[in-house]
Amino acid sequence: MSPKTRNTTVRMALVVCCVAFVAPLSAKPIMPQWCELRTAEFEMYSAMPKRQMVTLARSLQALHSIAVDFVPGEFPKRSLLKIVAFEDIDAFVAEFQSDEFIGFMQPSMRQHVLAFGLAVHTTHPNQVAYHEYTHYISRSRYDIFIPMWYEEGFAQYLGMVDISDDRATIGEVSHRRMIRAIRRNEPKWRTIVDGVPRLDWHEHDYAAHYEFAHALTHFLHHGYDADGNAMRDKVDGILIDISNGAKPSELLPRVAGVESDRFMRTLVDHFRKTRPLSYRIDIDVDSLSPVGEPQCMSELDARILLASLLVRNNPDRAMYHIDRGMKIDAEHPMFQVLLSYVPALDSKTPYERTMIALERDPKNVDANIRMGDLLSYNCLDVFTDECANLRRIATQHYRHALNGDPMRVDAAFGLGVSLLRSARAGDGLNYLKVAYERLPWNARINLFLGDAYRQIGNNNKASFHLNRAIMWEIEEAVRQQAIEMMN
Repeated sequence: MSPKTRNTTVRMALVVCCVAFVAPLSAKPIMPQWCELRTAEFEMYSAMPKRQMVTLARSLQALHSIAVDFVPGEFPKRSLLKIVAFEDIDAFVAEFQSDEFIGFMQPSMRQHVLAFGLAVHTTHPNQVAYHEYTHYISRSRYDIFIPMWYEEGFAQYLGMVDISDDRATIGEVSHRRMIRAIRRNEPKWRTIVDGVPRLDWHEHDYAAHYEFAHALTHFLHHGYDADGNAMRDKVDGILIDISNGAKPSELLPRVAGVESDRFMRTLVDHFRKTRPLSYRIDIDVDSLSPVGEPQCMSELDARILLASLLVRNNPDRAMYHIDRGMKIDAEHPMFQVLLSYVPALDSKTPYERTMIALERDPKNVDANIRMGDLLSYNCLDVFTDECANLRRIATQHYRHALNGDPMRVDAAFGLGVSLLRSARAGDGLNYLKVAYERLPWNARINLFLGDAYRQIGNNNKASFHLNRAIMWEIEEAVRQQAIEMMN
């Protein structure tokens, strides 16, 4: 080949390479195909392959069957858990644009939401999924306050479960890692277990203490007290006592039968024993509920799903999906509702956006609840004629929402509070009781339910719920409000 011909060939190759590289940058980004499947326990959304999606759903069902044996109580009647499963951690981080967390379980009066990225290419790819699902089990079945260290420790404990077909191994841990965690946190263990409760569980404020919480929870489920009695038989009593105000740093050593200054040594000795610290159980796979065939979603529905998930965690990314979605259907009322939550990024007020949504769909459940909240929020403790009228209109919107979806706890709660503040304590009590039956651990529900009982003269029940609000509420101003009601 002559130099001239060779140079021409090289130039042509470079042009082809550059075109091949540049072309995708100018093309419209391709939206992954999102699908939905349903079981009796949850609804799952994902862009992972359908077969992988079904496999994950079956694994979560198996975990569900294991976890309920650890947690007493029943599941309240309410909306199904919503699971948004990203195919890997990178996909999760790309949407939330933060690597500070790779999954969360967000308790909500609207609908509990669990989101995570699968830890592919690791020995425990489902660990994050199991961890967050365990949070859901705890928040759904317990009707008492669960301290943060146990909430996270229990989630870590079941997050490490190894599920294989019809068998599961529970409690398998690295002895050395657990002992290191105990020793590393020994100087501050009392601070950890006596820590202030948090409502935003997905924030994972105790991230630095996960391993210690895991070690402590493992001891509670696999260890023995000084007399050789299994600690697992005492877990429910321990949690009830803590919920009633007992100090964990004093209660735990006492229940274990040791002095407080020997409790850390007891934990270390638990992991030094030569006996196996794990055990295997059978899973009755035939008893698991059927997994529906994944159904592919439209791009419009996928954009709404992701925007709804991100609107409070990453508003900028939510706006991206809203913008893309409105190019498909600019009239969809849900985009107006979502825009009402990002006023800093919008030209209209939340009230204006919600009005547009209701004009397009007067029966839209989310729009009616949003309008009820907007009308009543600033009038919560204001008793002017104007606020009385706004509360009256708000109650109408909450009723419309409940007619559309009787399972919406936020609608029942909003209606109960509006009626309570409208001097209709008896009527408000009925709806607040509905909210409480579905979210008994919620501090705000207990606050207003206690106030309702107080107003109708049932002081015993008022004290019960107001005490719960005082113990579980993290905002000091609200705690003081509950204390004043008690007096």
